[in-house]
Amino acid sequence: LSAWRAATHPLDRERVIREFQTRCSKEPFSREYRVIWPDGSVHWLLSRSNVIFDADHQPTKVIGVSIDVTERKKNEEQLRILSSAVEQSPVSIVLTDRKGLIQYANPKATEIAGYSLEELVGKSPRILKSGETSCEQYRELWNTIPNGVWRGVFHNRKKNGELFWESATIGPIRDESGAVTHFLAIKEDITERRSMEAALKFSEERFRTAAQSTGDLVYEWDLQSDQMQIFARKNAATTVDEDGHQLRGSDFLSRIHPDDQARVRGALHRNWMNGDPYEEEYRPVQPSGEIRYWSDSGSAIRDAAGKPCKSVGVAKDVTDARAAERANAQLAAIVESAETAIITRDLDDKVLSWNAGAERIYGYTAAEMIGHM
Repeated sequence: LSAWRAATHPLDRERVIREFQTRCSKEPFSREYRVIWPDGSVHWLLSRSNVIFDADHQPTKVIGVSIDVTERKKNEEQLRILSSAVEQSPVSIVLTDRKGLIQYANPKATEIAGYSLEELVGKSPRILKSGETSCEQYRELWNTIPNGVWRGVFHNRKKNGELFWESATIGPIRDESGAVTHFLAIKEDITERRSMEAALKFSEERFRTAAQSTGDLVYEWDLQSDQMQIFARKNAATTVDEDGHQLRGSDFLSRIHPDDQARVRGALHRNWMNGDPYEEEYRPVQPSGEIRYWSDSGSAIRDAAGKPCKSVGVAKDVTDARAAERANAQLAAIVESAETAIITRDLDDKVLSWNAGAERIYGYTAAEMIGHM
């Protein structure tokens, strides 16, 4: 008896001894416990015992048999873990028989659909059918799953009538002979994702409309991947340059005139790191060698941790405007330096400009005359 006690696992020893003492009767009894073999390995035993009593009804010995059920306990533990994983899964898991009748649905599936497990068991998944999924898709599903795995998207209806989108993977479960016994569906509610995709598409359309109507260039720069997406006057967004190469922010910066690069890079860095306003004018050098003038303003988009993840902005080609400004400045210099009096007036006959020649001829300064009749 002492050897048996010593072999019993310390975590089970007191329980087993207590059960033996309290259940010592003429009725056979069984128990499961762990033992430690001489090699140190732990095994589970199922013991069935009978107590033998003498003429005075005193127990004299115990006769029994012990069976090693270690493998069974391992399988039970694995099943318990898998069952817990299914119960706690963040996606819907539904099990049907060969006819497609629901036999099990995990808590996530009942939560999303709005039906209780009792309401779903024995029913067809058609209980969620909204009429938004085509008959062709259902035929394709049933033609596929007896021999393989089907993947697709359903537009289903909850118990309360609300529509929702599900991404589904459905496949067969087979027995040892390879015959299909059940079908397993793993589904994810992608309603929010579809809404976000629709919102993103709408946002892109707004970017595109803005770019087309104003002639500006609207850009989105992913700071992690360095990839850029540009919405210009074309009908669609582009992620490639004029040579068909992937647009990258670093390549774009390298095209800025060397005299402007340090200033632009510094302004971008301050915007990303400190949130300083970003408004810069610079000269991008075209592949042809032509130098243009751009006015650029943008801001950083930050992730949940507050780190900059994207930079979005609007760039406008102001080359023609700058050329006109230079022409006007040159003309003003010519007018100012002319020996003759050059005066401009508005429709109300008020003086708009009064050059040095006019000051010399008439004796009035520009400050005295501009704005007066």
